[in-house]
Amino acid sequence: AFYKTTFTLPKNLAKPLDTFLDPTGWKKGVAFVNGMNIGRYWPSVGPQITLYIPALFLIPYPGINNIIMLELKGVPENLSISLVDKPNLSGTIHKGF
Repeated sequence: AFYKTTFTLPKNLAKPLDTFLDPTGWKKGVAFVNGMNIGRYWPSVGPQITLYIPALFLIPYPGINNIIMLELKGVPENLSISLVDKPNLSGTIHKGF
């Protein structure tokens, strides 16, 4: 299923900065920011948890940014996502994948 949300960057932010999308609580799928594919997520498998969002993908204030999540494994446990300033590369490494 597709899920969509929107957000606006802070007014006091002079220009957009690189950031990361944290899909913790989601199962497996693909994420898009402002129509740009930022990659696949599968946090339970890892090792990468967060997805990189280059600053140039973001629309400065007062523009509206959108995130679309294509979830492939059912309804997520947590219908929220976070934008964080550091990557999380500490997922579990599974052998045989």
